[in-house]
Amino acid sequence: SGFVQFGIIAAVYRYDGVTFSEIGLSRRLLRPAATAVVGIIIAVNVVVVGMALLAGNEITFGVYAFYQSEPFNFSMTTIAAGAFTAYVFTGPIEELAFRGYLQNKLISLFQFSSPRVRTATSIVMTSVTFSALHIPVSLLVKGVPVSQLAGTLVLLALSGMMFGTIYALTQNLYLVIFL
Repeated sequence: SGFVQFGIIAAVYRYDGVTFSEIGLSRRLLRPAATAVVGIIIAVNVVVVGMALLAGNEITFGVYAFYQSEPFNFSMTTIAAGAFTAYVFTGPIEELAFRGYLQNKLISLFQFSSPRVRTATSIVMTSVTFSALHIPVSLLVKGVPVSQLAGTLVLLALSGMMFGTIYALTQNLYLVIFL
């Protein structure tokens, strides 16, 4: 399905005459994005370990130990396949569709107010759309109870707003894809 989704996105881009470099996928943006993501990962891990140590928790290390214990108990193959799918298909396709295309398209279509208001409105609308498109998967595939769906949708919308804001500020699609 990832190839089909990418094909649809590529067709839409081609129809609208949009190139990948116009939306923040130029070669010059790759290194800064990778550097920023590595820095963020290191910083978050340092903060979490520091908080755990301050709370008096014991720190242990293990390769995917959390995912190989109850309640998950995944094999290394399952974990690797899931990571590959997420980083090669899910993240890039979602960011190409929502941040790279829809957010930019809405900004260009809106003719009201200032550029900041148009951008903020586009980020919110794109994030709500992103969240809403997860409803069928959440209900039908993941089996999320309807009573828990609202919380899931809010978290998806908030993450979409965060990614949309990062993209609006940096115009670097690699950055939000890697994040």
